[in-house]
Amino acid sequence: MFGCYCLQYLDKSLLNYASVMGILEDADLTTEQYGTLSLIFYVAFLAFEMPHAYCLVSHILFHMRRLKRS
Repeated sequence: MFGCYCLQYLDKSLLNYASVMGILEDADLTTEQYGTLSLIFYVAFLAFEMPHAYCLVSHILFHMRRLKRS
């Protein structure tokens, strides 16, 4: 689970580095379009973070219970 959160953090931070490194010019984006894309990304991230964590933990607990019965 720690690995997943590290990858998510890197993905969020790379979005900011990409704007500094010139993705706006390469993709012909205005700052308003880039802001909208960033907003969509962060809203989707927040919306799916809790269900993702719940499913991951419940999956791990399911397998731990199964192993404990064996």
